[in-house]
Amino acid sequence: MNVFRRMKAVMIRFRSLYADRQTALFNDHNRQVWKKSPRHDQDGEILLELNTAQSSIISYSYLARVLQQKHHARLVAYTNSYTPYGNAAISALIRVFRAVASRAVINTYASFGVTSFITVSPNRKQRARAAQLFEEIYPSVRNKRDVENLVVDGVWIGDLIYDTYLRRYSVPTIDLQDEQFVRFVRESFEMFVFWKDYFATHPVKAVNVSHCVYNNAMPLRIAVQNDVAAYQTNATHVYRMSKEDIFAYDDYKYFPVAFARLSREEQQAGLEEAKRRIGLRFAGKVGVDMAYSTKSAYGERKAHSVLRPSNRKKVLIAAHCFFDSPHSYGNNLFPDFYEWLDFLGKISNETDYDWYIKTHPDFLPGNTEIIDYFINKYPKFTLVDASTSHHQLIEEGISCALTTYGTIGFEYAALGVMVVNASNC
Repeated sequence: MNVFRRMKAVMIRFRSLYADRQTALFNDHNRQVWKKSPRHDQDGEILLELNTAQSSIISYSYLARVLQQKHHARLVAYTNSYTPYGNAAISALIRVFRAVASRAVINTYASFGVTSFITVSPNRKQRARAAQLFEEIYPSVRNKRDVENLVVDGVWIGDLIYDTYLRRYSVPTIDLQDEQFVRFVRESFEMFVFWKDYFATHPVKAVNVSHCVYNNAMPLRIAVQNDVAAYQTNATHVYRMSKEDIFAYDDYKYFPVAFARLSREEQQAGLEEAKRRIGLRFAGKVGVDMAYSTKSAYGERKAHSVLRPSNRKKVLIAAHCFFDSPHSYGNNLFPDFYEWLDFLGKISNETDYDWYIKTHPDFLPGNTEIIDYFINKYPKFTLVDASTSHHQLIEEGISCALTTYGTIGFEYAALGVMVVNASNC
């Protein structure tokens, strides 16, 4: 599966050599709208992560110009991908290849005023310092909690390392004794030292990243520590991060206060709109407040019964993608989804309940094998077809749903079924 994903990535890279018609039109638009670059201080920089997601680049372009006008600094794009090769010549060749493969997106960034492009490339001195930090810190890392709570030079990066490793290698959890993981932590330390030095030697005024998770967010975390304006933007949102808020999409924490400030009429209108939108989701409409979704979890009922007839309590586990950033909102009750599911499996052995697992219809490749492992390990687990409608499961008697922070947390609650979240969300 990893080979297939790498081949797919190569094809995407190959296609990115050439701008399609829409991209060419967008580049022309940028050059027309921003013919004159705002006055800027040659010593000031605004860092923009090089992102190939076209919808995000649109928002990048507008945010970049606003920040340039505000800070009077030049725009610098960077690629955050870094893999140590141990050979200077090979490393240089890889950097050239990446630059060529990113030609089209580089041209787009240049169209809205980016004048410099950099890549993460730690020098020998930085690698040596990273190695020293690793030897000082890693021996005290004894479990998965220690990994996710890892702080280096006052900057929390453990959760970023944890999630990046799961995603890069498509594994459900980490093994501290695995040499591959140990090498990856070393690599992540090298990336950290590179960015730490960069912020110390360059007058960075602002930074924009594609994600607040994964190692992509290392520049963001360092920026926040140094009181540098830090943002995450995409096609639908713009977040400014701070020392108190380093994750995007956690504004739900402020909803009660914000709601209380609205007039009674605005509150009522908001409640009616929320009811309408969740009604659309329950009616099977795809993508309601989840643009990434391609299939509904509330589709048509199956002609046959899904749950076994019994008088026992029926528990539904709404499984997560094991590789997809378990720390999106910070630390949870378990360090990853694998540990959470294993814990539930142990509980299942001690109960007289019917336990069901259902994956999302959009489940990523590679997860099925892990789910099968748990089904075999814990005999009380029963896998439900991913296309099964939640309406049917509730009608057939689901007593309780379990999730870490999935949308089922409010969906089942809205349908009158108890939900237990394994997180603070």
